[in-house]
Amino acid sequence: MSSKQGLYALATVLCLVGAMLLIVSGVLGFLGSAIHIIFSPIASLGGMFRAVIEVILGLFALLGLTKVKSATWDIILVVVGFIGGGVGGALVLIGALIALVLHYVEL
Repeated sequence: MSSKQGLYALATVLCLVGAMLLIVSGVLGFLGSAIHIIFSPIASLGGMFRAVIEVILGLFALLGLTKVKSATWDIILVVVGFIGGGVGGALVLIGALIALVLHYVEL
């Protein structure tokens, strides 16, 4: 396995772990907001919205995982990681940046 293929594999694993963390964080955030809605209905809507966005971004990251060697999808994954935030978003962002740099660097 060449070093470029190994780095693509690292980028794929980072994006996979980040996407899973985004989805799990979103689901847990949604459940927490759903429980909190009993006590403060208006205030918990923001948390529910953020949780749904995290799940959607995690699904986009999983979708882009198979296309990590495409520069277009790497840019999309950078945006997903930036918007997603947290540890999961940071892992997606780092994995996408590694894959994006590999397009333009000869090893």
